[in-house]
Amino acid sequence: MLNSSETDLEVGGSIGISNTEETVTESREDSIEKEESALEKTSIRLAIGKTVVWKTFKSFVFLICLIFLIIQSLEFFNIYYKYPTTIVTEVTVAKEFKLPAITFCFRNT
Repeated sequence: MLNSSETDLEVGGSIGISNTEETVTESREDSIEKEESALEKTSIRLAIGKTVVWKTFKSFVFLICLIFLIIQSLEFFNIYYKYPTTIVTEVTVAKEFKLPAITFCFRNT
């Protein structure tokens, strides 16, 4: 009787029984490949999860910066459109004046 993991071989008229380790090795390789593909899928899911979290964080920071930009711009434009001016007027009256020198030049004479 032969086991399911053993096969019979005919070698020169006699029957020999050999153990099929190749099948076991192939099934191990298949299971290793399945594990690797499962790990790849898991790592891809983790990578996608990390990218989603990172993109959400970046979007949140961008929105906060945008809000502050809008607030500062509105404050600036309010000040600009009010057009505040500060005028300092100081009036001084001198008691003595130095008259300017005047020269008349008649070239036509």
